[in-house]
Amino acid sequence: MSLLNTSDLRQIFENLDKNGDGLVSLEELNWLLEKTDVKDGDDNEEGDLVNAFKVFDLNGDGFISCEELQNVLSTLELWDANSGRDCRTMIRVYDTNLDGKLDFEEFKSMMFRNTS
Repeated sequence: MSLLNTSDLRQIFENLDKNGDGLVSLEELNWLLEKTDVKDGDDNEEGDLVNAFKVFDLNGDGFISCEELQNVLSTLELWDANSGRDCRTMIRVYDTNLDGKLDFEEFKSMMFRNTS
């Protein structure tokens, strides 16, 4: 498998960025949650992030792996599984402890990186 290139990442985030402002907002994250039937109607920001994290943490081990990320993006039709690419580069950008996967704190930092 080859790594994601800038064009691939741009396409994925453009699909998530419904209002075209260059950011994936909590509202857009909620769209993801609703599309995956995880949204419970609670407007708690931390709870929404926990639910979003659970969408990607398919095996429930507390981490988002490259395979899990690619699987979810493919299911949401935000990723072409036949492209031969994977999500390692995406994970590396936010993987502060360099273990090859995202924990909840790394995921939360990714979601809030442009909001302060």
